[in-house]
Amino acid sequence: MPEVALPTVLQAEILREWNQLDAALSLAEEALSLCKRAESITSSQHQFYGYAILVSIYLSRGELDAARSTLQKLERFGKSMNQGSMDQAGYFQVYSFFTTVDQVRLWLACGELDRAICWAEERDVTERRGTPFAREREEVARVRILLAKQQPDLALQRLEPVLQRATAGERWGHVIEIRLLQALAYQMYQQETQALETLSEAVRLAEPEGYIRSFMDEGAGIEALLYRLHKCDRKHGPIPYLDTLLVAFQQENKAHVSAGECAKAQPLPMPLSERELQVLQLLAQGASNREIAQELVIVLDTVKRHVSNIFSKLGVSNRVQAIRQARACDLLSEQP
Repeated sequence: MPEVALPTVLQAEILREWNQLDAALSLAEEALSLCKRAESITSSQHQFYGYAILVSIYLSRGELDAARSTLQKLERFGKSMNQGSMDQAGYFQVYSFFTTVDQVRLWLACGELDRAICWAEERDVTERRGTPFAREREEVARVRILLAKQQPDLALQRLEPVLQRATAGERWGHVIEIRLLQALAYQMYQQETQALETLSEAVRLAEPEGYIRSFMDEGAGIEALLYRLHKCDRKHGPIPYLDTLLVAFQQENKAHVSAGECAKAQPLPMPLSERELQVLQLLAQGASNREIAQELVIVLDTVKRHVSNIFSKLGVSNRVQAIRQARACDLLSEQP
């Protein structure tokens, strides 16, 4: 029975990446049930894996309370495992592989940036432990914190050696994640060309295996860049994989609206004008200010004024925040 649990856990992770979240959740729960029926070293290890995968699934589903609760179970279970089932080095290695990044993702999703910063500072003053691979995953977690702190320059510096190591090890899932974080950093730096080139490399690596959640879990910033990349690449012929990614974003955005998230948002103190709504729609599609001016046949300074007004009315300071807030207020029509 423990031998059955491991492929079930791994299949659940594959289904999560393919955005089949209900099926992934069902399989992960089934795997944990199988593990709990058997008492062995193997079943304990597989149960640990099961909890770790379940955290990722709940994060992708946006169920943050469930993710936090499952993470707490994982940590309690890991500490209770005796030396015979998994020694401390083995525990730390497995935790690093599956959970260090997800722990930071959970803190950031819950608005607990200070807690994440404290975690990173503690790592700076304590002795580096674990394997080089474990430290690599810690670096990725740190980069997520740097991006949340609006420090793209430091993020890019830290990502380069991590990328080289992951590439040398042919850990393509991690390479894709690192490339996406680089793209977000370049976007934050307003270096669009580098952002799109980096995103294009992530897409190239991801397409053969059909990665979806790796893109979606990075949120509105990657969605906006995907629209820009789609607009550039469609000139050269059909791009079905990019279409698939964008449809997945659209479906999830629509599901959030249907679930009533927008109903919870307060009405805007000052509604957007018809022209501002047009500009907002183009922003969500990843258009630059110059392209918006060409599309709407207006001068560039007028576009900049509209964008400034949109940011002011939505109470945001950048495009990514504007798109996220616009979705929360149901201001965007379904994108083509």
